Amino acid sequence: MRSFSKSFGLASLRIGYIVANSDIVNLIKKVSSPFKVNGLAQELAIEALKDREHIKKSIEFLNMERGYLIQELEKLGLPYTKSVTTNFLVNIEKLGKVDGVIQKLWERGVLVTNAVFFRVPENRYIRVAVSTKKENRYFIKIIKEIMNK
Repeated sequence: MRSFSKSFGLASLRIGYIVANSDIVNLIKKVSSPFKVNGLAQELAIEALKDREHIKKSIEFLNMERGYLIQELEKLGLPYTKSVTTNFLVNIEKLGKVDGVIQKLWERGVLVTNAVFFRVPENRYIRVAVSTKKENRYFIKIIKEIMNK
């Protein structure tokens, strides 16, 4: 299963694909939305698959930025889940209660998600998505400000 969000740069189209045997595909069809992807989104996804250079550069950028975020979280002593995707969970227990920390982040324009929505048993984690260089640095700046208060 793969989305076209980050490495293809088509997040707003909400498109992806799956390669699976027919039994799995039939199970997915039973629970998926009856509204199919529109033709324009399909055409853009096909064109995105053809642009290998863009995909390569996007993946390199995302790996570099994920590395930056992980390095900074380690310096701050904030545990995180290992991930090879553009999303990972950060334990923010050190900063306070999850809902309060999320509120402080939102007030400063940083949107994160409470990891309880991902069935994480402890309410200590937020979901962080690798973003642009500017947004990633801003996220770390705000985390540092929250830590120092």
